[in-house]
Amino acid sequence: MANHYYARTSAIDDAGIEIWLQGAKDAGALEPGAKVRVSDIVNHQFDEAGKER
Repeated sequence: MANHYYARTSAIDDAGIEIWLQGAKDAGALEPGAKVRVSDIVNHQFDEAGKER
């Protein structure tokens, strides 16, 4: 089952990515002891993009 989410802004919520990472560990896609951090896969370079509209 897929879950789709469409963001209203270009900002990425780190807390949401933490949930995704934990889900990947729980599902076995990542090893339980994997040391993956949000900052390893996300940057905030474009968080302000689109706010000028």
